[in-house]
Amino acid sequence: MYLQKDGKEGYVRVSGMAKMIKDRKTKVKVADHCDFFTRHWKSVDDPNYTLIEIYPKEIGYIRLGEFQEKRFKI
Repeated sequence: MYLQKDGKEGYVRVSGMAKMIKDRKTKVKVADHCDFFTRHWKSVDDPNYTLIEIYPKEIGYIRLGEFQEKRFKI
């Protein structure tokens, strides 16, 4: 995820295994808690809406305006 604020940049990166969630009930539950959902998808049945569960192995980030990446193994 790319971050930008007040001309400063940073990011959060997660690596690991991912699984596509196809269960409609779960997709509805997530969509109901996503305040920007309707700006991107018409409904949970929209073929462009894909829900992915990530099983992280490592997380890396750079704070806004910093240059050194920090990494954590999980």
